[in-house]
Amino acid sequence: MSCRSRCVWQTTICARWAERRVVSSKGGAGGVMRRLVYISSVVHTGCFTMPMIDVYAPADLFPVGTDSRLGKELTMAVLRAEGVATPGPFHLNNTAAFIHRMDPHAVHTAATDSARTVRAQVITPPAALTRDGQKQLVKEITEIITKISGDPTQATRTWVILTEAAEGGWGLSGTAFGRQEFAALAAKAAAARQVSEQLA
Repeated sequence: MSCRSRCVWQTTICARWAERRVVSSKGGAGGVMRRLVYISSVVHTGCFTMPMIDVYAPADLFPVGTDSRLGKELTMAVLRAEGVATPGPFHLNNTAAFIHRMDPHAVHTAATDSARTVRAQVITPPAALTRDGQKQLVKEITEIITKISGDPTQATRTWVILTEAAEGGWGLSGTAFGRQEFAALAAKAAAARQVSEQLA
């Protein structure tokens, strides 16, 4: 299922159950809790992906002038892993890649004080990556870093850390996104789509 198709399905479900949650609130707190948990299990944030990418590497590991290429390739790899087949302005404007070129002597292992080790960390909203998505992303990030470094052995010294933000711990535009915020965002998208279809 494409990202767009999945989003249509998910936002419709979210809007329907968010509406039922309001109705059920008259029946007591238990009903509200059950509906909130259901919404949490349905909302897949891949539709509203806003990943952050950090790459820490010795300053001389990647050729000069390759930071932009590295950032773009990593961004597209993350979006693919999250199920975004055709990224739009929202995805491209809100996925940031930070390339940290460090003094070679600031990267250490127990064996050397000038290690050729890379640490790539990707932070995503909750549930943005499936297990298959995690496997795909680690593989692609390692391949990208190895290719751009120009050293075929770099894969053995590349660590990929996938971090999922805590509930309510993903912020954008002053909002800490959690179950309720993502459900509201999905319901708003569904309502806007419905109006658009009615006008078409």
